[in-house]
Formats: sequence, C-alpha cells, structure tokens
Amino acid sequence: MAHADENTSIPQLLHAEQQQLWTRASLITDCLVINHHGDELGMLADYVIDLQHGSIVYGVLVTCRYLCLRERYYAIPFQALTYMERSKVLLLEVERHLLDSDQGFDKKHWPDEADLRWLHYVQMHYAT
Repeated sequence: MAHADENTSIPQLLHAEQQQLWTRASLITDCLVINHHGDELGMLADYVIDLQHGSIVYGVLVTCRYLCLRERYYAIPFQALTYMERSKVLLLEVERHLLDSDQGFDKKHWPDEADLRWLHYVQMHYAT
C-alpha cells in the first residue's frame, strides 16, 4: 500500500483526512495515484487547462507498461481525483481494469481538445 501504515485501510485514511480545498499544483505533479485497494495506478504527470474558464479539464495519468518500455497516458477528469495530503497520494476510485479498457494516448499523440465527444467519453468512462 502506498505511503500508508500496513494496518490502515484506504477507506480509513480517507475518513481520517480532511478534504483540502486548495493546493499548489507543484505538490500534486508527479504524485502517485492509487485506487481504493491501494493499487498503484501511475503518476499524475500533467494537466490540461481550460484557458477560457480558468479550470483544469483533466489530469494526465502516466502508467508504465511492459517493464517501463512503454508509457501510456490517460486523461482523468480532475473531479475524479482526491488528494490525500497526509499520505501525499491521489486517490482515483477505479478498478485497474477500467484503465486497461481505456485506450489512453501516447506522449506524441495527445487528444484533440476540440473533440467534445472524446471529452464526454472520458467523463463517462470515469463516471464524473
């Protein structure tokens, strides 16, 4: 389990931590992302920002596959992530197989921000 006492479950950690309203982006960039089982899903590597509204559209989760020979990028709606300040991890309430069923993208081929159907798919896929 990531940064947690072996006797403490993820739901216990969530209950014990107070929800933070603001934080600096630098504190959660390159932050470990786990699910409610404590499985390490990857790292939050980047953000896509809506410049017109001043909000984060999605965070970019990077996973390492096949002995780290192939990185895969996933657009995660920012509302789907919970920062656990005491543990210094981000919680994404999904099973690992949900990431596996998302094709993601690679470093050289980012999604087209004008494709609203794709953004809707991402939001529905991660149920936000």
